[in-house]
Amino acid sequence: MSVKDDIALIRAALAEHNQRWDRDRGLMRRLRALYDTEFWRSHKGEVFGEHSIRVETSDAYSYVEAYVAALFTRSPSVVVAHDSSAVGDPAIAGATVNSWLHRQRAELERATRLALIYPWAGLKLAAQESEDLVNRVALRAVPPWECIVDLDAERWQDARYVGHTYYLPIAEARRLYGSRDFKPVAKSFYFNPSGSSPSGSAPRAGAEVPSSHLYVKIVELWDLESDRFLAWSPDLAEGEKLLKRIEIPLLDYDGRPLPTLVPLMYATKPDRPLEGYSTLSRVYDQFVEKNVFRSFIANACRRDSRQFIARKDAFNAEEMAKLTSGIDGAIAETESTDPLGALLAPVPNPSLSVDFDRYLAQIDGDLNRASLLAPFVKGEATRATATEVTALAQYSASEIGRLARERDGAIEFVSSVYIRMVHLLAEEGERAVVAVDGSPRVVRPEDLDGRFRYAALDQASTPLSSALKRQQVLALLPALQAVGVPLDAVRRYIVREFDLPEDFDAPPEAPVGGSIRSAPADVVGSPSGLTPAELLAQQLQSEVQ
Repeated sequence: MSVKDDIALIRAALAEHNQRWDRDRGLMRRLRALYDTEFWRSHKGEVFGEHSIRVETSDAYSYVEAYVAALFTRSPSVVVAHDSSAVGDPAIAGATVNSWLHRQRAELERATRLALIYPWAGLKLAAQESEDLVNRVALRAVPPWECIVDLDAERWQDARYVGHTYYLPIAEARRLYGSRDFKPVAKSFYFNPSGSSPSGSAPRAGAEVPSSHLYVKIVELWDLESDRFLAWSPDLAEGEKLLKRIEIPLLDYDGRPLPTLVPLMYATKPDRPLEGYSTLSRVYDQFVEKNVFRSFIANACRRDSRQFIARKDAFNAEEMAKLTSGIDGAIAETESTDPLGALLAPVPNPSLSVDFDRYLAQIDGDLNRASLLAPFVKGEATRATATEVTALAQYSASEIGRLARERDGAIEFVSSVYIRMVHLLAEEGERAVVAVDGSPRVVRPEDLDGRFRYAALDQASTPLSSALKRQQVLALLPALQAVGVPLDAVRRYIVREFDLPEDFDAPPEAPVGGSIRSAPADVVGSPSGLTPAELLAQQLQSEVQ
């Protein structure tokens, strides 16, 4: 393909991408407003008058953060093993990627929020300046409207092209692509295309904008069919030219081109899976209804005041002031001979129908069913029995476990791309030292050039499933001792599962006149009447609770 054909491909892919996300901009803006608790800012005056009270709940924020809190328990890490090949050193590869992943928790959590609020999110890996080879790769969570995807593909691996569009500071653009004749512009944000900041402020005149605040729009495209990496900018004044046109430098173990953009999708559309599906949009109508009816009730309560009607001229100004002062036991005298009921009468004020409470309860029920999380997982108190709580916990753990598997899949994909990037950098002479089982090891290119299998550590592990597992472990301790499991092995397992300090794994000191290890098998008691396993379970029970 010629340069002209490459630019035509970029323009076609970018046009389809822009058309899709321009169409969905309104929905994305509403989803963002719900999460930011700014729903009424974009709907001011549409449902109620300008001077009406608008109440907004934080249910959308709680809905998203409940999933985020349930999905992350510790720093991400993976287990690396050989996969149908004995080439490479999985121990060094695992130590290298885990040392890097330990610093990426914040970006992974940010990607999770993006993937829950919007249809999906991307994880972009790129080289960065660092004296340490392990940290020569940067990870950034990117929103879906910055990712160009072949929507006709059934799977990410079948995509014909993958792209990323973003803004680069003019100084950085010239450092990467040379002294090109760029036409720098003010940065345009997705939610405010005509403004220079997310707050909605309009861009200043070009002469007033400092050069450090000018940007160049960059479009990167991995043409996976032709094995070419293309970089292009619509802000290049040199006409129809590319910023970069090279073979895709990153290849997997089988020699296939590998883009450095990884998808994170928690839900997909069955017929077009690469479009993704927003988890928050699933309950958008329920959040809108709740905000509307809470605002309606708030305005109705403001109008629910004690009002009276009085016959004209029945009270003079002094008497009327005494009546309206609100003083308890105040008496206002009048010269009129009419009875009090004819002079002053309350205004009828009917109360709200009970249907409003029923409807709000129905909305909450819809939200609870749509979230697939048990109420106690979100911190809500219930009157469920222990059996019902266990059943709900297992159901919630299975749903969160499904999301955790999608998270783990993205982490494993990121790890594989990272290892291939580090292998490429190591071939260029870069070196690093990592700790493998407490011993320093030099990272060499041949150690990372293997067909590895990556498995996220504690796959599908969540706070809820971890708590259930720990309770089951404690319940099994007496049975484990009864079947002859060594106490040392049980102690090591407990230390690992409960994230206890490694010092706890040290063998106990032998008491005078005997040793716990050498105690005969028929000794099942202790001074307290409990076995060693039961004593350990008793000590750890408070931590689980």
